[in-house]
Amino acid sequence: MCRHFFDNMLLFEYMYTELLNKLGFDDKEIAFFITVLERGRVAPAAVSTITGIKRSTVYSVAKSLMERGVLHIDTSSEPAYLVVESGEVLENLISKQEIKLNEERKTVAETIRLLENIPKSKNYSVPKIRFYNERELEPALYDRTKYWQESAVSTNEPLVWGFQDPLWFEKYPEWVKYYWDNAPKELGSRYLMDIRSKETKKKQTFGNNRLIKYIDTKKHSFSTTNIVLGDYILYIVANEKPYYMIEIHDRVMAHNLREVFKMLWEKV
Repeated sequence: MCRHFFDNMLLFEYMYTELLNKLGFDDKEIAFFITVLERGRVAPAAVSTITGIKRSTVYSVAKSLMERGVLHIDTSSEPAYLVVESGEVLENLISKQEIKLNEERKTVAETIRLLENIPKSKNYSVPKIRFYNERELEPALYDRTKYWQESAVSTNEPLVWGFQDPLWFEKYPEWVKYYWDNAPKELGSRYLMDIRSKETKKKQTFGNNRLIKYIDTKKHSFSTTNIVLGDYILYIVANEKPYYMIEIHDRVMAHNLREVFKMLWEKV
């Protein structure tokens, strides 16, 4: 019977310790808070004796709990007593957090307002670059597709431009199908491909707006798949291990590379 009671007490202590941890209490604060809560009012020296917390630390812990609104000092007697009236004082944490959150909202709004006044150049932006290793590559293809497509169709000419390594189709055929099955109807493509893949591509059916031109990569060597989708540039290496992908999100760089592919397209 005693063992069962002891086990229940340990479980109860574990449960409230976990919950108070989630509320931001550290171990000393939990021991302090529970000690005062159990007794209602306790002298600081007694808290030190009961919990084993050093006297010098008791005051700093008490200050932290008072700032959170879960502890107060009764100075009507000598010595002063630390008081926790009930567990309901924890509701003060929510009130203080709400006040803090409202203040942070105001700060964020004011910061945004000020930042919007910073002059922005329409011709220059800071590129955002992401690297995906071989393990991350395929999941990233599916996760990022909608962003690439949305960017591509937002341009004046909703076309995807680039060079595609034939090994790319062999390594990720399911994603290529997924990409076009989920592509907006207005989205088209202009791809340069290795002439050696011509016979393979003849067997595939494309829409009127998905065009391919073939180049002799012995004369013009591309070692990666390079694609421009709106404001995104993709460099994908799938012809040798380890596979990887680099995504660059930059309007200026994407525009310039797209113009390069347009010039190549006209010359092929």
